[in-house]
Amino acid sequence: MTSSTKTSSIMTTPAIMITPAIVTTPSIEIPVPTEPARPAAMAADPATRQAQSPDGVAQRRREAASRAVAEAEARRAQIDERAKLAAKEGERLGRGGLDPVRYGDWEVKGITTDF
Repeated sequence: MTSSTKTSSIMTTPAIMITPAIVTTPSIEIPVPTEPARPAAMAADPATRQAQSPDGVAQRRREAASRAVAEAEARRAQIDERAKLAAKEGERLGRGGLDPVRYGDWEVKGITTDF
C-alpha cells in the first residue's frame, strides 16, 4: 500500500459488513399471505366468468379484430384520398427538374443549390 491510502479496521461490501470480530448479514422479512388468492378464472360474477372463458376471450378477440380491420380500411382510404389530391395539385414552389437526391442533380443553370 502507498502512504497516501488510509487503512481502516472496518471493511464494507454491499451485502455483508465485516468488522475484526463480528460478521453481520442484513435481516430479511418475508410476508406470509394469510388467505390464498382466488384465481381470475374463479371470479364470483357469472358474467365475468363467461368473459374470461376461452369462448368469451375468442369472441372479444374477433370483435377487436373486426374493429381494427375497419379502422385500417378507413386510414387507407384517407391516405389514398390525400395521395390523389397531391397528384392533382403537383408540387408547388418546388425547384423543378429531377429529384437531386435520386439523380445527383445538385445544380440549377450551373449554380449549385442546397435544397
